[in-house]
Amino acid sequence: MMTIRDRDVATDFFMDTLGFESLMVGPPMTAKEEAQMPLGIPLNQTTSSRYRAAILYPTPSEVGRVELVEFMDLKGEDYAATCNAPNFGILSIKFPVENLNTAVEILRRRGINQPMRIHQTHLAPYGDISIFTVKSPDGANIEFFAN
Repeated sequence: MMTIRDRDVATDFFMDTLGFESLMVGPPMTAKEEAQMPLGIPLNQTTSSRYRAAILYPTPSEVGRVELVEFMDLKGEDYAATCNAPNFGILSIKFPVENLNTAVEILRRRGINQPMRIHQTHLAPYGDISIFTVKSPDGANIEFFAN
């Protein structure tokens, strides 16, 4: 799950630029009754605080899905600028690809104008991999890797 500023902008980035498909892009929602929810909305605000969500994936599966959530009425601090190593939060989401050079070419053609430097690292349980990162419109690290 990824908190984003604007669900439509983030959805366009994942679908049009990264090539993901849509499982669900929903209308603004609120809970009908006060209830604990995985979104972290305070209990007393679940019936009044709207959110918009989208569920996207690179290939149809439970594995690799990205759930985007825009909180429409809640305000907080934006930590997008600190989504760089090292930090103490979840730093990135990773997706395997067949060929990193091909992936870079495709993303360039789709309009990514960011450095996409391929480097080598060790990632359990995959072992030694090659990997590169792109930033989402909300500052999240989206990484692509190949063995």
